[in-house]
Amino acid sequence: MTEAGAGGNRPLITYGLITYKQADFVREAIRSALAQTYRPLEIVICDDASPDATLEIAQAELSNYRGPHTVRLCRNPRNLGIGNFNNLMSRAKGELVVIAHGDDVSHPDRVSLIVAAWQRTGASMVTSNCMKIDASGKNLGLFLAPGTVAANQLLDIAANGWNRTLLGAVLAWDRRVFDVFGPLDPDRSAITSDFILPFRAALLNGIHYLDVPLVKVRQHPGQKQRVYINDTEDRLANRESQSASHLIQNLYMLETLDTAAVAEFCSDEDIAQARVLITRAILSHARRWRLARNRLNASGKRVRWVPVEN
Repeated sequence: MTEAGAGGNRPLITYGLITYKQADFVREAIRSALAQTYRPLEIVICDDASPDATLEIAQAELSNYRGPHTVRLCRNPRNLGIGNFNNLMSRAKGELVVIAHGDDVSHPDRVSLIVAAWQRTGASMVTSNCMKIDASGKNLGLFLAPGTVAANQLLDIAANGWNRTLLGAVLAWDRRVFDVFGPLDPDRSAITSDFILPFRAALLNGIHYLDVPLVKVRQHPGQKQRVYINDTEDRLANRESQSASHLIQNLYMLETLDTAAVAEFCSDEDIAQARVLITRAILSHARRWRLARNRLNASGKRVRWVPVEN
């Protein structure tokens, strides 16, 4: 890792903006990317075959940009879902990747503050607090209360999986998170990356949480979490979907331990303890999933499957 500061060379950082069907919000997301104060910065925008005007708006917004950052815009020929992160990483040249979503807004100093924390701590991932906003941009308050203590050690994540300091919209990771473990497997992770990527980072050099709101995260009906996982119309269906999602992610985490064991960057004791904790979590979520699924069946209902748009 290169030292930044007076007399030092500042490392190239990648700001990765993931977009999909966010025509109403992507203009503001791009402007917040271009306004980042850190240099040298490359901005890589990966549109996941949006069926609306997201790409056209992005192109128009970038057409007259003459600022200091290098900007690259690409569009997937088909919808890749979580595979779009692999596309981003294949294009990213930075030592650290700061992720952003096409419906959110980053603080101008977001990258600068994350890089400073990354260099100070040596962590493989840096996360932060965020501010919630609605579709119109109205402030809805902090996502996490000030002073929140992040339980992000390896065994914490093995036991509990995701927690609110690991929101996907606020993650930044050292590229070794992908270089060591390889691309994300869509068949294993399915919808979300904010279980497996923090778990990878915890297996490497850990996670550092900044108790500062560096992103405005937009709450709206088109959010991926609400479309693909949360079912706000049926409490039982929501429970079934959430349990299934946790079960999928925990299985992926368990399989990831094999890579860590071969690479030997964790102690045998830590890997053994993590394996036990994840197995317990899998059994717990499997029981909850079974109960919710059987209750759905008994009431004559079926899980609401949402087709993936191509």
